[in-house]
Amino acid sequence: MNIAIVENEPDYRRQLCGLCSEYGESRHVRLTVESFPSAEAFLASFSEGRDSLVFIDIYMEEMSGVELAREIRQTDPHTLLVFCTSSPDFMPEAFSLHAFEYVTKPYTLERIFQILEDAQRIAAPASRYIRISSGRQTFQVLLDDIVSVVTAGHYLLIGLQDGTVHKTRLTAPAFLDLVEHDDRFLTINKGVIVNADHVDSVGTDCCVMENGSTFPIRVRDRQQIQQRLQDHIFQQIRRAQRHS
Repeated sequence: MNIAIVENEPDYRRQLCGLCSEYGESRHVRLTVESFPSAEAFLASFSEGRDSLVFIDIYMEEMSGVELAREIRQTDPHTLLVFCTSSPDFMPEAFSLHAFEYVTKPYTLERIFQILEDAQRIAAPASRYIRISSGRQTFQVLLDDIVSVVTAGHYLLIGLQDGTVHKTRLTAPAFLDLVEHDDRFLTINKGVIVNADHVDSVGTDCCVMENGSTFPIRVRDRQQIQQRLQDHIFQQIRRAQRHS
C-alpha cells in the first residue's frame, strides 16, 4: 500500500508519517510512506495509480486541499482520499469529491489505525504478510501468495503460488491466529486449510485449486464449505464495487 501525505505543518506531517509506519510494522502490512509539504510538491511527482491512499491537509498555502483533490480526481478516480482538518467547514465540499474519510487534528493512533485498516481492506488486501521460520531462515510471506496449509506432524507445509513449500513448526490453529482469521482461509478438513482466492472448484470429496492440486474435504461439511466460499466471493465483489 503506497501512502502519500500532503501536509504543510511539519510537526503534523512527521506525526502522520510515524503513525502510518507504526501501523505497517504492527499489522504486518507492507507499505511505503512519502510526505509532501505542499500540493504543488505532490503534483510534481503524481501519476495515476501511484498511490493507494492520500492524506490531504485542507488548509494549505496557495493550492488548498480541496483544489488538490479536484486535480487528483481529473486523472485518478480510484485513489482513496482522506482529508485532514482542524475544522469541519469544508467537509461537504470535500465529500463531493468522493473522499474516503476525514480526520480532525490532532491525530490519534486509534483514529489513524482505523482509517488505515479500512483502507487496507479495500485498496491493498494483497499487502498483508506473516513471518515464518523455515529451516534456519525467516521469511515474509504474503497472504495472497499462500495457496494451502497442510499439517504434517508437528509442522505445517505452507504451499505458495509459485510452487514453493515452506515447512514451519506451527499448528493449524496458530496459523489462523497469525493471519487474524482472515476470511480467505477455509479449513476444509482436519489439518487442511486452503486460500479461497485460489480455489477452482469444490467437488463431492475434494477441493481443486487453480494450480491443479487437490485436497480432501470433509464430505459431511461440503455444503458448509461451498457456502463459505460463495460468501467470500460475494464479499470480494462488494469490496471491488465500493472501490470502483
